[in-house]
Amino acid sequence: MDIRAFQLRAARSVTGLGVREIGAYCDVSRTTISSLELLESHKVLKLERTKINALLFLFEQYNIFFPDEDSVRMKAKQECDIQYLSRFQFRAGRSILQLSQTQLGDVVGASCSQISKIEKNNNQNCVSVATEVDITLCLKFFEGQGLIFSEKYTIAFPEKLKKSIS
Repeated sequence: MDIRAFQLRAARSVTGLGVREIGAYCDVSRTTISSLELLESHKVLKLERTKINALLFLFEQYNIFFPDEDSVRMKAKQECDIQYLSRFQFRAGRSILQLSQTQLGDVVGASCSQISKIEKNNNQNCVSVATEVDITLCLKFFEGQGLIFSEKYTIAFPEKLKKSIS
């Protein structure tokens, strides 16, 4: 299985691992990891198979999986209502789109600190409408950018859909 740039960005972001940690784990430099994350979203990571396997194994330890070339999934112990986003989906969505907390906040009318507060939660937590951030607006924005939240704790970014939006 290959890993694409957006999948690496999302997985690293939701696990909280740094580029140094990931680089050390798969025996590449931190600049290599940073460069891979900056590739066009659907570019396949050009690493030796053993290094890709090391990345897959590392993320599995954090319950992060890549079911196919277009998605990232977290194996969760609790359920989140599908009408809401999980913290995992929220943070992964922001990182896939390469937005800072401030940039996302500007789009959805929230402050950087409000976005940060959501992202400090556990990956399994639901981001509900009770937060200070309009989650419905966030969901509409993410979907308008080509992200799909078809299953609980899954986020997809189909290349075909992305190309039609661009």
